[in-house]
Parts: sequence; structure tokens; C-alpha cells
Amino acid sequence: MLFASVSDFIDKKKRTLIIFILGFSIATFTSGLVGGLGSLILFRLLMGVTEGPFILLVQSTMMAESTPKRRAQFCGQPLFSPCYPSYLRKPHR
Repeated sequence: MLFASVSDFIDKKKRTLIIFILGFSIATFTSGLVGGLGSLILFRLLMGVTEGPFILLVQSTMMAESTPKRRAQFCGQPLFSPCYPSYLRKPHR
């Protein structure tokens, strides 16, 4: 909630979201290249720090951009969409 509130306050939600996506991607790539356990733990911690605010930022963006009728569906989608295949999802209309 902290990062969603900060991104709302500075009015740069998209930029904040992109920074966390890039940070997570870089940490994921780097964790595959490390050779020691200590470095791996460090980069996995960095992955967790950059991944944590991501879902909250996506949900707050979807709340702001969605109609009131569709908000519940769109706010649950980032959490559960990786859990089931795309052919089981309802089509968006």
C-alpha cells in the first residue's frame, strides 16, 4: 500500500510500475548468473522487494481505469490469472 500511495501522491503511477518491473527483471536475470549462495540470497531478496509492490500498483491502476461494474473482476485478475490457463478465462467485452 505504501508504494501505491506514493505513486498516487507524486502522480507517476505508470513510471513507478515500470521501475518495479525493470528492477524485478534485472534481479531475476542477475540471480541466474550468480555463483555463490550469498549472492543468490541477496538477489532473491531484491526480487521480493521489487515484486511486492507490483501487484498493489497494478490493482490501484485497474481501480482508477475501470468502470465500477468491472472493478471486482479486474482487481482479482492480476492475482489469479497465472493460476489458470487463458482458454478458461471469460472474454473481455
